[in-house]
Amino acid sequence: MTDHSKTIELKISDVVYRGKGLARVDGQVVFVPGVITGETVRVRIQKKFKNYSEACLLEVCEASPLRLSHVCPHFLRAEVGSSQSMYCAGCTYQHMAYSEEFRLKQAQFVNFMERMAGVDKAVIISATASPSETGYRNKIVLHGGGTPEKPVLGYVAHDNKSVIDVPMCLLAQKEINELLVTVRKDRALMSSHTQGRRLTLRHTPADGSVFWSGRSAEGDAWLTEASGVGDLLVPRDSFAQINTGVAHSLVRQVVDLLKSSAPAAVIDLYCGAGLFSFAAAEAGVARIFGVDNDPSAVRAAQRNANVRNLSGCAFLARSADAGLREVLNSVSAQETTAIVDPSRRGLEKGVVELLGSARLRRIVYVSCAPDTMARDVAHLCRAGYHVTSAQLLDMFPRTAYFESVTCLETGTK
Repeated sequence: MTDHSKTIELKISDVVYRGKGLARVDGQVVFVPGVITGETVRVRIQKKFKNYSEACLLEVCEASPLRLSHVCPHFLRAEVGSSQSMYCAGCTYQHMAYSEEFRLKQAQFVNFMERMAGVDKAVIISATASPSETGYRNKIVLHGGGTPEKPVLGYVAHDNKSVIDVPMCLLAQKEINELLVTVRKDRALMSSHTQGRRLTLRHTPADGSVFWSGRSAEGDAWLTEASGVGDLLVPRDSFAQINTGVAHSLVRQVVDLLKSSAPAAVIDLYCGAGLFSFAAAEAGVARIFGVDNDPSAVRAAQRNANVRNLSGCAFLARSADAGLREVLNSVSAQETTAIVDPSRRGLEKGVVELLGSARLRRIVYVSCAPDTMARDVAHLCRAGYHVTSAQLLDMFPRTAYFESVTCLETGTK
């Protein structure tokens, strides 16, 4: 049994990717959530592994001047003598000033690019902060729990199985929180959402606030999403950039990169409803090929192209490697730019190999996961590419994650 009376005091030397503080005890690394660099804290070791340990935070003995009194009751709290049994796994940095969170994320990004991808930090340009620290999410997905008599609707806790009841979310737009109040008053709806059943709440300027249970059925009405290249029709359950302000900056960055090289063709992998394809069109690219394995997203992309009268766009419902292989047969590699925007898993091995052997003029890599992105960039650099620019955009304030845009080229450095 664990001795709950045994605690240790630590000095936090850094905060690493995904937001845990790093300290050392007898030469071994200890990770602690909810702390700030320079703080002295009291913790209890919860799990020991071969090369590191994980601890729960009990008390902040010497607080950083950057520490905030967080207002969300579901965020991790330090409790002397006992650890908080359940807390929301969504927010990571709510306990510190946003300036410190932003600094940490940039340091983490630079570390990934230098140490994992082998990139000279001189190519890393100034990061873009979010216009809003809270109230920015245009979509949230809640999970049902409890019983029909006592239903719970909220986020999955840090233990990855319990559901914490969440009457409102600080990260969500106010329109979504207003809708959530209405939803929670519907007893029949609440009672039907148990055993992990999902409830999605979305807001767009054109459609207002809407919600649906489970996965949106085929044929349900699409939404009109505001983007940096005009309104886009999107299937309700399709991927969307959840922070509109930062998404606009992201699109402008991609447009500028394309304008600077003026490629004859663009291959937009993981294209979704066509956001970066239409950024390419705005940049003056004549031939655009979008690839996505979601047929609904591809239909939306083609519909958006038709609305814009873009005859030079073609969209393929294919896996990324199959679609890339098909398109590479019809373009000149040295006149082509690929835009890739994969999930947090990064690029599939086959896609990395195809891009490496194709030696395209340029690759614009949009990523929400710096670890898998750095892994892929390292592979591409070994295949003959080099990084010309990399930038962090804080799409997800108060969480562990952030977006980035990395540009790779072949040819002379």
